[in-house]
Amino acid sequence: MRSGRNTDSGWAWVVLAVSVFNMYVLGTLAISVGMFQDRFLQHYDGSTAYISLVCSFFISLQSILVQYTYIHNDWGTILSVGLVASSITNTLPQLLGCFGILSGIGFGIIYTPATIAVGYYFREKRVLAHGLATSFIGVGVLSGPHVIGWLIDQFGWRTAMSTLGCVIAQMVVTGSLIFPHERSKQSASVAVGKYVSAFTLLKDKILLIILLNYFTYMMGYSIQLVHLPSYVRSVGVPPAKVPSLFTAYGLTLTVARILIGAICNDKSTDLLMMYISCQGLNSLTILFMPLFAYGFAQLVLYEVLFGLYYGVSFMLLTPIVVELFGVERLATVFGVTLCVGGVSYLIGPTIAGALYDMTSSYAAGFHIGGSVSLLGTMLLFLIPILKREAKVPGDPENPECLDPS
Repeated sequence: MRSGRNTDSGWAWVVLAVSVFNMYVLGTLAISVGMFQDRFLQHYDGSTAYISLVCSFFISLQSILVQYTYIHNDWGTILSVGLVASSITNTLPQLLGCFGILSGIGFGIIYTPATIAVGYYFREKRVLAHGLATSFIGVGVLSGPHVIGWLIDQFGWRTAMSTLGCVIAQMVVTGSLIFPHERSKQSASVAVGKYVSAFTLLKDKILLIILLNYFTYMMGYSIQLVHLPSYVRSVGVPPAKVPSLFTAYGLTLTVARILIGAICNDKSTDLLMMYISCQGLNSLTILFMPLFAYGFAQLVLYEVLFGLYYGVSFMLLTPIVVELFGVERLATVFGVTLCVGGVSYLIGPTIAGALYDMTSSYAAGFHIGGSVSLLGTMLLFLIPILKREAKVPGDPENPECLDPS
């Protein structure tokens, strides 16, 4: 913890400014993966499945490695070097190594330190500071695609990616203002402890249901994240419209987070049933999207519905984990759940890419992703049954709404 004179004042505000910058850049990078994927498809001579695997590795590693909080600011170099190296690749294996693996590792190990930084410098104003910092992920989702889209249109995807890499290199400098290096061994021990606890928890049937559900749910989400820009182009909508679609998604996602924050304060709300309902509706939205979204207006409607249902369901995951497993197990359960989701990220877009290679249509991928997500949602109905058979360690009277970011 920082010294008293730097807590909630002084240097703490410098750290908050750094965190705001980091969150904006990371939000921009995360939402722009599909835009780069579409350019890769046009530039490289290879199957859609292979190129999808490249982007799948990137988003998968980000989720799998998100627990590694003991890795420090200088590891932002990996992400920066990976992006710049990706911009000069000439073959798909090179792109897989530089963008999919190297950049993916860099993104994964830099994300959590950038997210939790303000927690070490704020005490009384921690909630406000954390809210300000994480809100700029949303700002990145809203405006970032417009910046990346402009760079791609004006200078090409290689320049856009190298520019992003150079910007992220500044995170190495700004990150040095946040974390002292002596924290690494302590944090590493905490990470090891999390994994030991995770293996113990895996014996819990309810946890296995949560993990299997999240794995299938992220199948549909990852397909939408990677393949939506290519789908937009395939139905004749200009690629220049894609950033506006992400803006509609980001706005709705933000509203959904605020909405669910208010709902969580009502103890009479059945959070699990709301979680199931939103997941089911989101799965149906993905499943039926290719049947109605042939123009820009319909695609905006799709993104609004997707942002609403996904935003609510993701924010509900944390209070549900608290209710089922207790606050003391929140970090472990949530971390394992994200890792499982990362594996799904690797599989979903790749399967959708292979289906496009066979059918010359992205519709099949969205149909499969939505169907698998819907089947996973049905598994959640087993939880009330299992709860009646075993005592749940959580506190159902205090389903705290904690921010999973």
